[in-house]
Amino acid sequence: MRSLFAVCLMVLGSGSIALQGQDHSSLSMPKDRGDIQYHFQLRASRTGSVLRELAGNQTSGGGGFMVMVGEMPLRLRIRMDGDVFPASSGKQTVWTAGLGVEAVYLFPAVGRLEPFVSLGPAFQRWELGGDVAPGPPTRSFNKAAGRLEAGLWFRERVSIALGLLCGKLENGQSTTNPYAAITFRF
Repeated sequence: MRSLFAVCLMVLGSGSIALQGQDHSSLSMPKDRGDIQYHFQLRASRTGSVLRELAGNQTSGGGGFMVMVGEMPLRLRIRMDGDVFPASSGKQTVWTAGLGVEAVYLFPAVGRLEPFVSLGPAFQRWELGGDVAPGPPTRSFNKAAGRLEAGLWFRERVSIALGLLCGKLENGQSTTNPYAAITFRF
């Protein structure tokens, strides 16, 4: 899973650099560096009902790296992230990593606060188990998912948000995992 993060970071970084270096009028990427924002997010997630059966009822930790481009108020955000749902009560640890694209709508600012909402699809890799012995063998699979997030930006530098990561697991099961996040712009 760590190698998946490394590959995704390299692809996103090289793609961003390549798009910035192009000078085509048909390309709708931002024209200057001020139009591109880089974000780092830390999350605390709760397990959804299906994940609760697999990993137990623990709060998980996660994080992500995002690039946001476009013109106000509707922007595009590309996200790479991951979460670890630790095992409890003899259950198994669940890891997930994802690559997603979101539409971000920034509402008019109220003083120094700027409300936003984002929504978009994601491609999630799930890994179940492998950390308990003896136990079921590690299982991994790739599935489509979706993410919804709403929050507030403070001075365009830090945001707090609540969100949902919804996705399919194995055997047609699906999960909805709520989270709270803090995001830093750099």
